[in-house]
Amino acid sequence: MVKLRQGEHTPTQISRELGAPVSHVSKILRELSDKGLVSCLTPDRRKARFYSITERGNCILEELRKLPARGGK
Repeated sequence: MVKLRQGEHTPTQISRELGAPVSHVSKILRELSDKGLVSCLTPDRRKARFYSITERGNCILEELRKLPARGGK
């Protein structure tokens, strides 16, 4: 979701940035969309759908940033 704070992106763009398979990114985006955390801006497209973060998603990210960092164990 952090990448989406920088603007609208397609699953392919996000997968390239993260080095993750497009199929995994697409699945996560669908799950986040179902929870109201991201929004698909081009739902009628079969490919190259653009996603953005919702206000609810932004609020949750802000709350997560307030949590103390956890140790690496």
